[in-house]
Amino acid sequence: MHPYLKILNRTVPVYSLCIILGMLAGGTVAVLIAKRFNVSRDDTIYSYIYALLDLVAGAKILYLLLIIKSIPEIISRYGLLPLLQGGFVIYGGIAGGFCGVFIYARQFKMQARPLCSTLITVTPLVQAFGRIGCLFAGCCYGIECAGPICITLNKTKRFPVQILSSVLDFALFIFLLFTSKTKLKTKQVELYAIGYSVIRFFCEFFRGDTDRGFLGPLSTSQWISIIFFSWAVFSLIKFRAKKQTV
Repeated sequence: MHPYLKILNRTVPVYSLCIILGMLAGGTVAVLIAKRFNVSRDDTIYSYIYALLDLVAGAKILYLLLIIKSIPEIISRYGLLPLLQGGFVIYGGIAGGFCGVFIYARQFKMQARPLCSTLITVTPLVQAFGRIGCLFAGCCYGIECAGPICITLNKTKRFPVQILSSVLDFALFIFLLFTSKTKLKTKQVELYAIGYSVIRFFCEFFRGDTDRGFLGPLSTSQWISIIFFSWAVFSLIKFRAKKQTV
């Protein structure tokens, strides 16, 4: 675990650095593939900024909702700073990102679907960088284990779930990059929803941190994954049925 780096005599959080690199990489790729979805580069850049701002807000809001019972105790012991500095839930970020795109589309009287398709294609790339940041920060860690693939975090051997998540997110990005060249590009959002919900549901079994919330035997993220997956499959079935009746 190496949460900080020294760059030009300044201490830089590695997690923040990874997030920034991911956002830059995602934005660059989004601009390069925008024409595949008939979206201008300017609209891609500005909608990406809208999405990122709302993504951060959404990820923070969902995190606060999940720990709402503990907030008074945290504030009394440590003040507001810990709540503002850490704690983001990716599903809240995804919802916030969509809101940002819809706000942009409504403001400039555009169709939201092409913008969403463009940006959702690069979303797993940003997430892959984020998980690398989690590894260095020591958060979102895995269950305890004792094998050759295990890594040491805080003097404890743990399953490298951050690395697994990053690799799978990157694989999903490659898949979406491929489908963006095919007729399936009109359903990028649904393909992402299916792919990411499966990845997240599976990886949650290897998570060792307990502050992410649970409802019964499954984590909050797993329940959201089930809903996300079901919506995407239903949408694809509905689309296929509609196409066959035309």
